[in-house]
Amino acid sequence: MTYPGWQYAPPPPPPKPKRTGLWVGLTFAAAVLLALLITGFVAPGFFLGKNKLDPAAGPSKTAQEIVDGLNHQDKASLTGLKCADAVSNVDSAVRAVDKVDSASVDGAVVKVSETEYRSTMQVSSQGSTNPFVNTIVSENEHWCWKNISNGDSSDSPRSPTTTKSA
Repeated sequence: MTYPGWQYAPPPPPPKPKRTGLWVGLTFAAAVLLALLITGFVAPGFFLGKNKLDPAAGPSKTAQEIVDGLNHQDKASLTGLKCADAVSNVDSAVRAVDKVDSASVDGAVVKVSETEYRSTMQVSSQGSTNPFVNTIVSENEHWCWKNISNGDSSDSPRSPTTTKSA
């Protein structure tokens, strides 16, 4: 029996869904993202890449790559090693690479400054072997080939304590 003017009360609203799982998931995702950013940019810094100006490997590796390019008469790889502001001697050496019989690094790479090294190489061409000095510098965070000169010139690499004899 119903009374006129009276109606049943509306049903109660449905309970609000609990979002505990959502908050746990978001907190976990934030922690993972923070850990990734710290390890990627701070320690060990794998997002930053390798230090291209590694003084132990960079100039020596570039010197060896120059010699390898000469030995393989590979104009493309030698051109890729050139600095943007390389001396015209480098262009001449690249153009004449097909005349090279063999090349080898001759001694250690010598540090001139933090951003410049020199290496001596022996190049055999058309029956004679001559020393040449490569200047290797850092440019835009990588090592490149800046100059090549006759090994008998005043551009020869010398240790800071060595003096030029007259």
